[in-house]
Amino acid sequence: MKEVFTVEKYLTTLRELYMSEESGVLKKQWLNLGLELKKMIDNNEVLLFDKADDDFQQALFERLDSS
Repeated sequence: MKEVFTVEKYLTTLRELYMSEESGVLKKQWLNLGLELKKMIDNNEVLLFDKADDDFQQALFERLDSS
């Protein structure tokens, strides 16, 4: 059975990545992506992964797969 990823799960994962990150540059990236996602949610838009870079997608799905 394929897992369904919810917006809440994305936000939780971004928050976890932000809180666990030691690099200021990456921490800012997680924060910016989280804020962009929140803005898209508020505007009832779809999360567009083509706006995110490959490193973000890989880290996000690795984190989601491990939870």
